[in-house]
Amino acid sequence: MLINRTAGIALCAGVGCLLSFTSSAAAQTEVTDFSDFMLEGTYGNWSLGNPFTSGPDDFGVESIGWGGGYYDIDPNVDATGNTVIELDVTVNEADPEAGLGVILVLVDEDITQYNYGQPVGDFEGWFGLLPGESYTLTASVDDNWWVSAQGEDGLLNISDLTYFHLQIDPGANTTEFYDVTFDNLRLVAPTVSVPGDANGDGLVDLLDLSVLASNFEGTDTPYAVEDGDFNGDGLVDLLDLSILASNFNAGGVAAPEPASASLLLLGGLLCRRR
Repeated sequence: MLINRTAGIALCAGVGCLLSFTSSAAAQTEVTDFSDFMLEGTYGNWSLGNPFTSGPDDFGVESIGWGGGYYDIDPNVDATGNTVIELDVTVNEADPEAGLGVILVLVDEDITQYNYGQPVGDFEGWFGLLPGESYTLTASVDDNWWVSAQGEDGLLNISDLTYFHLQIDPGANTTEFYDVTFDNLRLVAPTVSVPGDANGDGLVDLLDLSVLASNFEGTDTPYAVEDGDFNGDGLVDLLDLSILASNFNAGGVAAPEPASASLLLLGGLLCRRR
C-alpha cells in the first residue's frame, strides 16, 4: 500500500492544528552486519576452496550443493526481549525451479541449538527463494524447525548466544551454481498492534491519518484495518477517527488533548465535505 504523507499533513494544516510526532525504531539486537565477515569453519559442500566474498557491507557464498558454516559470536550476544529473528538475504543466482532455501542455527551457552528454515507457518519464504530477489527472512525464536542439540533445559537462551550457523540447501536434486549474499542478522522486538495504526509500523501518526482520510465514509466497503477501519465494522467513519485520535502518537509520544480534539474537528469537516 502506498501512503501519501503529504495528504495527511495537508489535512491537518486544513484545521490549523500543529501536531508533532516522533518515529521510533523497534528495539533490536544486532548479531552481525556481515561487514568484513568470515566463517570460522565449514561443512557439507562448503569448504575453504569455495569462493566466499567478504566486504565492508555483506558476505557472499558462491557454491553448488548443500553446505554450511559456523561463526563464534564473541563477545556473546544478549538479545533479551527481542524474540523475532530477521536475516537479510539476496539471491544473486540460483536454479529458480529447485527451491533454494536458507537455514539458520542459533546456539546458546549450554549448546542448545535451534534450527530455522522449514517452509511452513512462520517460516514461509525461507525455502523457494528466487534469483534476483532480496528477502528479509523472519521467524519467532520459539518457533524453530527442529532442535538439533539440547543443553541443560533444552531451551534456547537468547540472553547468551554464542554461535550461529548459516546453511544453504540449493533445492531438490539440483547441481546448479548459486550465489547468495547475507547482510544483517538481528533479533528484534515483536510488533505490538496499536489501535489506529493503519500501516503497521507500530506508530499512530499522520501517515495513518492520511489512510483514514482517503477512505473516510467511502463506499468501497468492507474496509479493513489497513484502510482505516479500526473498530472492525467494515466502515471508515467518525468512530474510527475517534480511535485514531485517542491513540495519536502511540509508539512515539502521547498526543496532547488539543491535538486529539483537532483530529476530531477534522472529522467533522470531512463529514461536511462528503
